[in-house]
Amino acid sequence: METTILKGANRILFMNTLTFTIYFTAWVLNGVLVTYLVLNQVFDWGTSQIGWLLGIPVLTGAIFRLPAGILTDRFGGDDLL
Repeated sequence: METTILKGANRILFMNTLTFTIYFTAWVLNGVLVTYLVLNQVFDWGTSQIGWLLGIPVLTGAIFRLPAGILTDRFGGDDLL
């Protein structure tokens, strides 16, 4: 059985890896920056407010992952780039 690489598969893999790295970096930076600003009393936020601020990206990612997967199955992932 021969395996064939679809045209543009390497480009799609590179773009997915790059965007994942950027989004993950922004999410981690958000957590570090919020902690730094609260500890230096720039913002007067409680622990529940910090928890919501750090938890919302995870929650929205979990919620939108299902519709995004359904749309990818229906229309294909390579048409989006």
